[in-house]
Amino acid sequence: TARALEVVIETTFVNAVDAPSLALLVPVVQRGLQSRTIDMKKKASTIVGNMCNLVSDPKDVAPYLGDLLPTLKATILDPSPDVRLNAAKALGSLVKSMGDADYADLERHLLLTMKSDASMVERSGAALGFAEVLGASPLARLEAVLPEVLLQCAARLPHVREGYFTLMACLPATMGDALEPFIPRVLPTILGGLSDEKESVREIALRAGHGLVDHYAETAMPLVLPA
Repeated sequence: TARALEVVIETTFVNAVDAPSLALLVPVVQRGLQSRTIDMKKKASTIVGNMCNLVSDPKDVAPYLGDLLPTLKATILDPSPDVRLNAAKALGSLVKSMGDADYADLERHLLLTMKSDASMVERSGAALGFAEVLGASPLARLEAVLPEVLLQCAARLPHVREGYFTLMACLPATMGDALEPFIPRVLPTILGGLSDEKESVREIALRAGHGLVDHYAETAMPLVLPA
C-alpha cells in the first residue's frame, strides 16, 4: 500500500479522474487512511483531496462516500496534528459529492464531536474538519448553523466552549473573504471569550481573534473595529 500511495501522489494526471479510475484508487486510499503510520495517512488524505479536485463529475465520487466518510471521520481525530489537518482538507473536498442527507449527517456528527468530553484532540479535529467542510459549502450552510455555534460558545461546560471556539479560530483560514459578512456577528462572541473563566477557552478565543485580525484587518477594518 505504501508504494501504491507514493506512485499515485507522484503521478501527474493529464485527464480528469473518471469512475473506473476511482474504482482503482479508492481501495488503496482506504487502506492508507486505516494505516497505523502517520506518513501513509497523510499521503492517503492528500490523494483524496487531489482525487476529488480532478473528477470530471463530483457525482462519480458519491458511490464511495459510504467508505470514505466513516474513515475520514475517524482520521480527523488522529493524535497527529498533521494527519488531522490533511484529513480535514480531504473531508472538505468531498462536500461537492454529498447529497443533502450525507451533509446533514456529517454536520450532526461534527457538531456532536465538538462537544466531546473525551479529549481536546477530538474536539479540535472535529472543529478543523467542520471548518473545511463549511469552507467548501454554500454560505447558506454557515448561515444556518451559526446561531448554534454562537450559542455553544456560551455553553455551561467549558470543554464544549473549547470545541466551538476552536471552530471559530479555524474559519478565517478555510472561508477567506466569504466570512467577512459574518464578522459583526462572530466578533462579539470572540471578544466575550477573552474574559471566560476557563484559561483554555480564553486562549482559543484569543487565537480566534488573532485569526480575524490577521485575515481581515486590511480588507475589512470597518467590520473589525466597531465590535
